[in-house]
Amino acid sequence: MFGHLLHLVRSGSPRERATAIAVLLSTTGAVVLVVGSFASVAAFYRGVVGNTFMLGWLAFAACWMAFVLLGDEVLTRLFAAE
Repeated sequence: MFGHLLHLVRSGSPRERATAIAVLLSTTGAVVLVVGSFASVAAFYRGVVGNTFMLGWLAFAACWMAFVLLGDEVLTRLFAAE
């Protein structure tokens, strides 16, 4: 899947490029958030990280989700006329 998306980023139409970039960013971010969340919770319970780190991670996750939702909205409005 990633290979196909990277191919579209390089040689697709502008619509395909924008969609492929949005899908790549959101998928990569989702993987980072899922893996990072499990690792952060484990580190928190072992006493490796504190409350400040967990609050920062939560803020990062909320901002990333907002970015993904806004990106989907922008793509929908941008290509709705086609």
